[in-house]
Amino acid sequence: MKIRLSPSDSMMIDGYEGLNELIPEGFEGEAINYGQGEGQIRIENSEWGFYVGDRPGMGYSVVFEEGTLDFDQAIAMATGILAQIRKKWGPQISAHIEGFLHREIGGFDREPWSFR
Repeated sequence: MKIRLSPSDSMMIDGYEGLNELIPEGFEGEAINYGQGEGQIRIENSEWGFYVGDRPGMGYSVVFEEGTLDFDQAIAMATGILAQIRKKWGPQISAHIEGFLHREIGGFDREPWSFR
C-alpha cells in the first residue's frame, strides 16, 4: 500500500529522531533506517517506509513494505502515522492511496482514492 501525501513540500524528515516521531500513539516501534530525508520504521511486526518523490512536486509517500496485518490494524497504523504527520507538519496534509496500477505508471486513468 502506498500513501501519497500532499502538500508535502514543507516536510523534511530529519534523521532517526524524526522518524521516531512518526510512530503512531498506542503502538510500539522504532526507526530502523535513515538516509537523505527518507527511511523506515518498524511498528510491531510491520515495516513502513517514507520516501521523497522522484520528480519535483511529488512530495513524500508512506509505504507499507513488510509484514502481514489484519486490515483494521493496517488502517489504524496508517491513520496513526497520518495523525503524527499532521501533528508535526499541519492539518492541511491530505493522503491519497495509490494502487499498483496507478496512472503514473501506466495504470488506470482515474484519480486515486483519498481520505482526510
